[in-house]
Amino acid sequence: MLIRSQDKEILVNMETSIVFHISGVIGKKYPIFVYWKGNGYVIGFYSTKVKAMKVLDMIQEAYADAELIPMTVPNIGKMFAKATASKENELLAEAMGKALMNKMVFQMPEDSEVEV
Repeated sequence: MLIRSQDKEILVNMETSIVFHISGVIGKKYPIFVYWKGNGYVIGFYSTKVKAMKVLDMIQEAYADAELIPMTVPNIGKMFAKATASKENELLAEAMGKALMNKMVFQMPEDSEVEV
């Protein structure tokens, strides 16, 4: 799974990142850092530690969902292989493909988008 930073300038691969953590306060905001090969990158800032913790929970849930996709896709493929060819089924397959792709990238939410 990939994570896109709030400012959209950093794309993190969950498979190669080592640690995600909430740092101390920087400028009255709580940053979430990710570390890779000894370098730290801020991927989001939140107004409270509770909001930052909620975002870590959201990342955890998104990662768990993304891990299910490789198990699900073969079954979906078999289902569509057996289905009658039609424009409706083609559109459905396309929509499902896009939905699965969206599950593979987590966009760091803005502070205002995090409800606690």
